Amino acid sequence: MKCVNERIVKIRLRIEGVWVSVVQVFPPTEDGKEEVKEGFYEQLDTTLRQVHRQDKLIVMGDLNARVGRNVECGEMSLGSKVRW
Repeated sequence: MKCVNERIVKIRLRIEGVWVSVVQVFPPTEDGKEEVKEGFYEQLDTTLRQVHRQDKLIVMGDLNARVGRNVECGEMSLGSKVRW
């Protein structure tokens, strides 16, 4: 397992004779600083280019979440679908 940075983790596994690379990402939200977003996607591109060509590739993560307080109704929310 390799922690690329605080937003990207990569692991390479051999499963039943097949190499699988899994990249877990936690990208900045759309309203984040532009230089942070650009840096994240540049690092993700570099990380994906380092995956062996014969590997099966899985990229997973929370690609559009927003965690925080829903100002309109005062509830805690995760995006627009989940409330608690």
